[in-house]
Amino acid sequence: MNINMKNNTLIICLSPNRGGMEISSLKLASKLESYVNIFFLTRKSSFIDSNLDKYLNNSLNNKFSISFSSNLSIKLIFLIRKIVKSKNIKNVIFFGASEIKSLYFAFLGLNINFIVRHATTKLTSKRDFIHKLLYSNVNYHVAISEHLKENVKKIVPLNNHCEVKVIYPSIKIENYDFNNILSSRKRNEKIRIIHTGRIIKGKGQLDAILACEILYKNNIEFDFFILGSFENGFEIEFKKVYEKLKYKDSIHLIGFEKDIFKYLMNSDIFLFPSYGEGFCNSYAEALSCGLYCISYENTTFIEFKKLGFINALSKNKDIELLKDELYKAVFFISSNDTYRQKNLDLAKHLFSVDSEVNGYLKLLK
Repeated sequence: MNINMKNNTLIICLSPNRGGMEISSLKLASKLESYVNIFFLTRKSSFIDSNLDKYLNNSLNNKFSISFSSNLSIKLIFLIRKIVKSKNIKNVIFFGASEIKSLYFAFLGLNINFIVRHATTKLTSKRDFIHKLLYSNVNYHVAISEHLKENVKKIVPLNNHCEVKVIYPSIKIENYDFNNILSSRKRNEKIRIIHTGRIIKGKGQLDAILACEILYKNNIEFDFFILGSFENGFEIEFKKVYEKLKYKDSIHLIGFEKDIFKYLMNSDIFLFPSYGEGFCNSYAEALSCGLYCISYENTTFIEFKKLGFINALSKNKDIELLKDELYKAVFFISSNDTYRQKNLDLAKHLFSVDSEVNGYLKLLK
């Protein structure tokens, strides 16, 4: 695609944190940089501010950062207007929600193609008069799953000229060749189960380790690798359950691991009974390695099934039924091998960088 076809684009993510949204904004900037002249506005001294140069080639010239104390900030409004006018910005992609107040006033009277990206399920309606006004200049709402698309249509006020689109995030396995993933997986005497991501209440790690009881009782040897760091004081609650398990030696708490793919590609089952996800990168990464995935039947996991992936869904928050699905999975993966290639091929198509980039390029002026 011709680079000159698209105008200057400003990505805004003002969160001070280091999480999925912040990393996603950095990754999108790096993916679009080859096609669009990218500018980035972030909060001063934030994770993004400190790491943008690792993702964006022209970060020194195209990065703006600001300190502000209120989501409705005169300082922020004037800086955004200054950037838009001085850099001839035509497109804005916003990661966030709180600062929508400042963005509304910053864009008043300006011809901006305004895109808001949504990655979390919203529970509180924003269809009051004030929010209708604040969102009135949005051209596109981009959801990262069909589940979130429906959530946006239900919660967020939509004006007559905006559209709600779904663009799946891309999954890129660094330093690995998709064609070699299946052949590189070793055959193990034990069933290898894995869970990746933040260890926090609601992500399903407790349900997952309790579900493994059925393997222990049926003398099925297994190793369960849990990758991720404990957050929000959850370690105490988790360890109380973990320490009482008769099979705890089969459960390995790996902690934070930078290269999760070396674990994924040598595993058999991805056990992820989360209580709800907007998209779930961890789940998509497991599918991208051809794994058989087990989850609860909620939010976006139902969508993965509808997309054609071969996976297992268990009744939401029912650990006894989750045990049954895990037990059945052991025999399914031992007698079936074609699902690996199908999941791998489908993930490669749906979660490719080209698909994500082209989705955004179609929206940009």
